[in-house]
Amino acid sequence: MPLNLPVTKVKMMKMDNLDNMHSGKIYDPSSPEVLEKQAPCLEKLYDYNNTRPSQLKERTEMLKSMFAEIGENCYIEPPFHANWGGSHVHFGKIYMLTSILRLLTIPTYTSAITQ
Repeated sequence: MPLNLPVTKVKMMKMDNLDNMHSGKIYDPSSPEVLEKQAPCLEKLYDYNNTRPSQLKERTEMLKSMFAEIGENCYIEPPFHANWGGSHVHFGKIYMLTSILRLLTIPTYTSAITQ
């Protein structure tokens, strides 16, 4: 004889691609919601990588707008590559990165003097 138990309706919360990305789960990087958020970051990255060597002041200001956090006296020699333009990266003080740098989506925290 089958049991007639009460069924409770549970609304499953569907995580979107951005939530999945930020929580370290698999996400679709080509989804419209991800591309819409990513595009301005990539535009800033392009502009930074195409600055002239004499534009040190402009580069410093650009880094401040590109990264989640960037400490004093940080310098990154272009070109650098990041699929989110560095927007998930937190740099401490006095970083000088002079070789080709590639950053991924995951949040990154650093806090030492590096070359």
